[in-house]
Amino acid sequence: MSRKLRNLNLYLRQLFLPELECGFNYVTTQGSATTCLSRLAGDQVLSARPEMRLYAENGEGFRENFNTVIFVLDKDLGNAKTAEDEEAQFDRLEVKAAAIVDRIVADATAGSCGLLSGLTLTDVRMVPQALIFGSWCGFSIELDFS
Repeated sequence: MSRKLRNLNLYLRQLFLPELECGFNYVTTQGSATTCLSRLAGDQVLSARPEMRLYAENGEGFRENFNTVIFVLDKDLGNAKTAEDEEAQFDRLEVKAAAIVDRIVADATAGSCGLLSGLTLTDVRMVPQALIFGSWCGFSIELDFS
């Protein structure tokens, strides 16, 4: 049980795609994310420390579930933005978020990533976000593993 959580933590810390040309940060709380982002500019990826839940299975032991979220963000353009500016910003961030999803899905399903061994990716949700962590926008990638 704790090995899977530890390995997922290690995987998320090492998940960096240099071709995305953005900063990568590993955070634990919303407060630490907000503090981290307050010192940064440009496109950023924030990966949150995963959490684990145990579910009882009909008196036959427990089922493990691990979930986490990754944010792909840029500073909100503010009041001066046009609809075209906003669309271009979200399009750019969506491409980066999709590349991260593609990488995680490939790593989770190929069987060649030792850190994800024993884990099954069960759900992925990519959700647009506006004005989070103060003044950032982009996408969250919510991941569930069992």
